Amino acid sequence: RQSEQDPATRIEMKALLLTPTYFPQLTGNAVTVHRITKGLLQRGIACRIINLSQTADVDLMNEADAFAPDIIHGFHAYKTGLAGVRLKKIFGVPLVITMTGTDINVDLRDRDRKKTVRDVLYASDLVTVFNDHAFSVLLKYGLPEDKIRIIHQSVLLDDDKNTLDYRALYGVDRQDRLFLMSGGLRRIKQIGYAIDVLTEVRKIRPHLRLFIAGSILEPEEYRKIEGRLRRRPWITYLGEVRRENMPALLRSVDVVLNTSASESEANALLEAFYFRTIVIAGSIPGNASLLTDKTSFLFRNKREFYEKILYVIDHPTAWEPVRREADRLMTTVFSFQREQVGYTDAYEALVGASG
Repeated sequence: RQSEQDPATRIEMKALLLTPTYFPQLTGNAVTVHRITKGLLQRGIACRIINLSQTADVDLMNEADAFAPDIIHGFHAYKTGLAGVRLKKIFGVPLVITMTGTDINVDLRDRDRKKTVRDVLYASDLVTVFNDHAFSVLLKYGLPEDKIRIIHQSVLLDDDKNTLDYRALYGVDRQDRLFLMSGGLRRIKQIGYAIDVLTEVRKIRPHLRLFIAGSILEPEEYRKIEGRLRRRPWITYLGEVRRENMPALLRSVDVVLNTSASESEANALLEAFYFRTIVIAGSIPGNASLLTDKTSFLFRNKREFYEKILYVIDHPTAWEPVRREADRLMTTVFSFQREQVGYTDAYEALVGASG
């Protein structure tokens, strides 16, 4: 939906965005905040990003005071919410909270964290979520419907036709099917689950390789899989891939895998769609708005995961209809312009009402 407000009459405003992590650390929150900020800047909204993982409390207050925001926007209710509520009270401006994944799928159900999350949600002026599932969860927790807005994610990647060839770089044979798992290494991503199933598939389809790309967010989780990687030379851990190289990586692989126990419109899956890469992923509620049997290959257990991998390897003619449906979804529901207008309209409604 296009904004009906004339650009000349737009409300001038400054938005202070709070994030748990930011570049150069390539987390989902960092990618999301970077993309949304780009959209806001294009719509004439001045933005200041504060990475709370690298900002002391006194520096947060000094930066906020110097910027004098008209609106506060926190990403991840548990990790940024309390700071957002405090700034809202100090500056007397509206607070937007965006639920980004584990805050709604894990923290809201955690005995020690759920009170903090609920207090933050009720203190905010607007809560944005990425999909219908998250919307329904918040309704069950008693949040008023008119306080929640669904704004789907999108993709913002510079595709400069980087000539980097990851297959050649890592010695992937032409006949090999190359799989990719992308995202920060955390327990919730269940990388070991994927390794177990791929190991079984490889017993009958030996021309199979796996790339794992992402920063080590939980060192203990990396230690758990490190030994498996050493014993499986067909798996390559790429480390953290620079954002400018992601288009080249996604063009190099055949399939993107997602075995996460919790998601909320994962950036890695949206980027796979954007580059017409086949997706095999778990059928979990957080994926439901993005992944269907028409846009991807879904599984509910290890047996189905095994079968879907075999099917994708053996039936490349089935790939094109899935790609076309993913293309359609990216140009409609998950377009950058639609996301951009969604946040701009939300900000203007809140700032206009408070002013």
